[in-house]
Amino acid sequence: EPSAIVIVEAPPAQIALRREKDTSRRRDSQNLAAIAEHQEINRAYAVTAGTLLSAPFMLLHNDEGQIESCVDKLGELLGQLGT
Repeated sequence: EPSAIVIVEAPPAQIALRREKDTSRRRDSQNLAAIAEHQEINRAYAVTAGTLLSAPFMLLHNDEGQIESCVDKLGELLGQLGT
């Protein structure tokens, strides 16, 4: 069983820009509403899994240029879990 369920996400507009800049992969075109809907579905599944498995759920924000903050928060969570 997992000790925690963690989702790392960025705002839909940042995701769209990152995808446009990524020439290493071919992606289907998605609008911001589709990206936001995908994130909502991911969160719903993660919360459900966490509830069923008695594992805490944490949402981390990976904002542009703020990866260190995201990594620090993940490290704090792992430290609290003793992993």
